Parts: sequence; C-alpha cells; structure tokens
Amino acid sequence: MFILRPSALGHRTDAGEPAALGSDPQKLEQQGSEHDPDYRILNPTQAIRDMDLLMTSTDDETINLTKRTEPLSLSDISRALGLKSRGTAQKWHKPPTQKAMEGKAPQNTPPLHAVVEAMADQLKAAGIEVSKETLESSRPLYPPQVVLALGKALGYLDSAGRIVEEIRSKGRGRWLPVAPTVDPGSHRKRVYTNHLASKLGIRNESIEVALTREKFTKPDGVDEINRSFWWVPTANKILKEHNIADRF
Repeated sequence: MFILRPSALGHRTDAGEPAALGSDPQKLEQQGSEHDPDYRILNPTQAIRDMDLLMTSTDDETINLTKRTEPLSLSDISRALGLKSRGTAQKWHKPPTQKAMEGKAPQNTPPLHAVVEAMADQLKAAGIEVSKETLESSRPLYPPQVVLALGKALGYLDSAGRIVEEIRSKGRGRWLPVAPTVDPGSHRKRVYTNHLASKLGIRNESIEVALTREKFTKPDGVDEINRSFWWVPTANKILKEHNIADRF
C-alpha cells in the first residue's frame, strides 16, 4: 500500500491539533481516509480490481442498435446481439477454413457479408459504404444498420430491435427463431418450420420429414445461416390448404 501524506508536518486530529508522533499509523490512516479530505490512500491492487469491475460492467451492457451511430467491432456485435462469445460474430464475418475443403473458404457467403449485399441499395441511399477492406479485415467495423438487420434476420432481435430473451438461454447447435424474422433486403417476414408446425398442431420433425419426401410445400429460400423459410403469403397458403384459419 502506497500512502500519500498531506505534508511533512504530520496528520492533524479532528480537533485540529497535530497528531502525536507515536500514534498508531493504522488509526491515522483510518482517520485520515474518513475525516481528512486532504489525506489520500492509494491502493494499486484495489484500484486495478475496481477498474476490472468497471470494465466488466461496461462490457456486459447491452448496446442499443436503434440509437447507436458508431460502427461496431466483432466484440461489440457480440454484446449487441447477446451472444455468448465473440467467436460467433467472427464466424459470421470470416468463417475459418476447413481441412475437408483443402483450406478453402466455405462457399456460403458469411452472414454479415450477405446482409451487406442485401442492403446495398439501402446503405448507398444512406451514404454508408462498407469497403472491401472491411470485409477482409481481421478487425472489421460494421455499421449499426447492418448489425441491426442481421439481428432481426436471424431472430436474435425482435422487430423493435430488442434482444429476444428466449435466445439468451439457448444452447449450442441448431435452433429456430422464436418468431418470424425480417429479411434484411426486402423487409418481408420470413416464417420458419417451428412457426408453421405450431399453427398446424404438429411437430417440427413432421414437416422436415414431409419435405424430404416432397410431401410438403417447398421453402421459398434459406436464411443467412442456411435455415429454410417461407414468405408469409406462401405460409398462409399452406395454412389455408390445411383449413387453418389462424394466419400469419
């Protein structure tokens, strides 16, 4: 512990008198820290702990993408979408090469790149440019508009841009959005297997098996992480064919 004493004249008591030279140093330190505004005790270890706590608290704060104006790093994206690690954001930006592909990058466009492509006209109209250097960088910075659109497209964020609470507790592996998502290019709603299954009163697996047997209406496309979806008109047509009045 480093102690910065106020002067060479010694510490003063509450009564304003100089403390005796033989006074207990611990009492003087306590008295100084509690009663004497000119007396300062600096504890480097505690200061570092306090700073770590402060930084941890800051890192855990959710980023509001609807109000954000500064570009986001991959760590920022993780916080903004409630991801458990930066690794997921890294894969969305630049997936690792795979041995089975002889070191070549995956053929599918990385999700963040796909959203940039889908929003090309919107970004241009807003005067926002995502350069080739950004897409290839190991430390990219993405516009908040792109991250917000990706969150809504994958189901991490609801239509208002808030983190979907049910997603926070999801485990690893395959998962489906809680509610229909928003396409980043057209802004149309995308309906997934679980949403159709719920309205049809069947299990997700039943639709998946029917699809493999070509006994179910083919999906209209796949999303940024390769999950099948139907546009709302197609989904409502399926419900109509099954005499389900509750539509999307």
